[in-house]
Amino acid sequence: MLFSPKEMLFNASVFTKKTAVFSKLLRSADVILEQNGILVENLRPPCAKDFEDSLFEAYRDIAESAFGISVTVTAEYDGIFSERIRAILRSAVYGEFSLLLRGILCEKDLKNALSSISRIFCELETDGREFNGYIQRGICIDSPMLLHQPLSSDGIDVCVIDAERLINLMTNNTQREDPCIFSWIADEIKKVARQWSKTECFAILGRHSANADFCKRLMDCGIYSFFVSQGLRDKTANAISIAAEE
Repeated sequence: MLFSPKEMLFNASVFTKKTAVFSKLLRSADVILEQNGILVENLRPPCAKDFEDSLFEAYRDIAESAFGISVTVTAEYDGIFSERIRAILRSAVYGEFSLLLRGILCEKDLKNALSSISRIFCELETDGREFNGYIQRGICIDSPMLLHQPLSSDGIDVCVIDAERLINLMTNNTQREDPCIFSWIADEIKKVARQWSKTECFAILGRHSANADFCKRLMDCGIYSFFVSQGLRDKTANAISIAAEE
């Protein structure tokens, strides 16, 4: 769901209410707030004895605690990808979950990841497990390698551009304050956003990207929804408000 500029206000009361519920989980994951949802990254299960079941229980607790709130969970395309996908699909029965693929570096990676998800779907069905195989699937543009190679949108419902990570990877500490370099990176990200113009798009903002100029560039190419960490909520809301007025 996309929001008009006037509706892009962060609901602090919801986050405050849920913080107590998520307090234990916050120690094992990075939780980022969006207007009507949260992004859960790097979830680490409390018990490593049975990795899939530990992940499943942690995701299920999040789903049940976040009743009525959309939860986007990330899955890194790595050696534990299958176990994480199984846990996510199983826990998606208990809440409004979306899946976000991270660590995709090329078209082949994307196809292999989507094929793995389809295979896991069949395995869970054969095993008689209760699961939700119809959650939204998204890709995260989080590597400079993806800026100049088109990816097929087949099988992908959402595109999330990790603007802050891209800026950090493409610059050093001194360059991040250089307006010319920052403008060049913003234009590169804008090109990617245009490639995904027919897909629902979000952006992950951070300390260097949560400013009015950058938000304006993203809005110009149809991105009106942003994930932002709790500490930057007010700064980002102000930047979005300024950008919307320009």
